[in-house]
Amino acid sequence: MVSAGDTARGVLLQIGSEPLTSLVLEPKGRAARLTLEGAMLDVLKAAEGLEIVVRGRLTDTRAPAAPAGSRVFQVASFTVRAAEGRAAHDGVVVRDTEGFALRLQDGTLTRAPHMPVALQSKPGARVFLVGPLMQSPAAYGILAEPR
Repeated sequence: MVSAGDTARGVLLQIGSEPLTSLVLEPKGRAARLTLEGAMLDVLKAAEGLEIVVRGRLTDTRAPAAPAGSRVFQVASFTVRAAEGRAAHDGVVVRDTEGFALRLQDGTLTRAPHMPVALQSKPGARVFLVGPLMQSPAAYGILAEPR
């Protein structure tokens, strides 16, 4: 298991052509791109184009493929933070007697009274909702189906 001692934030991009694609974190500003590796890659692909925070370990290894020479970040976990500059909430859909909520990555349960209809039948799914939870989300998506 990869330790979660390092963090990095940026937009997740998939670059290259199938079957030789790489997931890359594009930080804001002048920071260099990071090539992402690890067991989370299948779930990470669902967050392509979103601003995320990754936790894990920044290695001294350099990626051999595009972007050649970028440092490799071994991902232990990640959280969706924004979509096109708008704040996002990343969590697991929970249905209870009061309606719907999100269990956020830190374990906090937060009410989501305007859960999109498409997600209401997905309790246990890891999703992201863009915008305030007390309003209908501006955008949403499924990161991982229920187990």
